Amino acid sequence: MATEKCGLQIDKNRVKRNHVSSYFETKEHYATKQKKYDYNNVDNIPSVDTPKQKKWLDNGLENFSKYYVLGKGGFGIVVKAQYKGKLLAVKVIPKLTTYTSTSLRNEENAVGLRHVNLIQVFKIIDTNHNFGLVLMEEWGHTNLQKIINDDNIINMHHKLRILWNVGLALQYCHENNILHLDVTPKNILIKLPDFSSKLCDFGSSMNITRNCDQYQKLPKVSNDNFLFYFLKDNNYGLYFI
Repeated sequence: MATEKCGLQIDKNRVKRNHVSSYFETKEHYATKQKKYDYNNVDNIPSVDTPKQKKWLDNGLENFSKYYVLGKGGFGIVVKAQYKGKLLAVKVIPKLTTYTSTSLRNEENAVGLRHVNLIQVFKIIDTNHNFGLVLMEEWGHTNLQKIINDDNIINMHHKLRILWNVGLALQYCHENNILHLDVTPKNILIKLPDFSSKLCDFGSSMNITRNCDQYQKLPKVSNDNFLFYFLKDNNYGLYFI
């Protein structure tokens, strides 16, 4: 019964994400009217340095034409920005509900993790403002879900590489008592043509040293089943690891 309850709670979180996503879809400039940047010129990318952070925290992304959008998730949207003269990715999370606020806190679980197959999270900015910011490594915008949606055929060699990369990332997280809990194609960033992969988005993650009771309630799954279904079907995802 505890497993069912925990599973239902996670499903509710995902349902709530649809409400938050609608906030971004009301922005008329999203995706269709993005300004074309010279990606090698950091001066053309909006800054999230301390003097300019207040606008981000108060108003979020007011005008999408100013930003290069890297990705859009259930809890926030990721844009390219600069911080202290360096390019990075910034996830902007509206604190509209307890679900989005919890997601922002969960992102802190990734701060301090360092692994070649994890998107590095540098800093979380969570103040008494309308939005929170996650400052992280910028590694492009292609994820496994986009590749699947474009009907690209992923050969067995590349599937195994993705599994190996993600497996190493998860092993490292688990060794540091962190569960990702949202391992889906959209959260696996891919670099083409070699299909090197990095796991991202710790908005659903858990630190089991601080959340022992919740950890005990999580449903248990078989990694063998995940391996079989991933190799058989690109659309298979595994959440609870």
